[in-house]
Amino acid sequence: MSRFLNVLCSWLMMISIIAVGHSLQSFRDHTFLYENIYTGKPDLVNGLQARIFGVWTLLSSVVHCLCAIDIHNKTYNVSGQSGGPRMTLIQSSCCSLELGS
Repeated sequence: MSRFLNVLCSWLMMISIIAVGHSLQSFRDHTFLYENIYTGKPDLVNGLQARIFGVWTLLSSVVHCLCAIDIHNKTYNVSGQSGGPRMTLIQSSCCSLELGS
């Protein structure tokens, strides 16, 4: 694997681990969101929004982790048979690189 792909895999794994931490923190205490992330309007943050943020962040961390583990899997990067303009959740979360083929 090239040096660039090693760095990319490491970066995706680090982002995944950080996202899991943010997700767990938002489930544990929703004050984390308005103290650190949504500082502009803290009165609009409640427990439901914190849990939705936690689920979304956890989902994106799983996608990042899958991309870091198996960077050569074209299923994560291309949707459709011709690689057309359709985008999937996984394709938009992973970097869609054409890796030498």
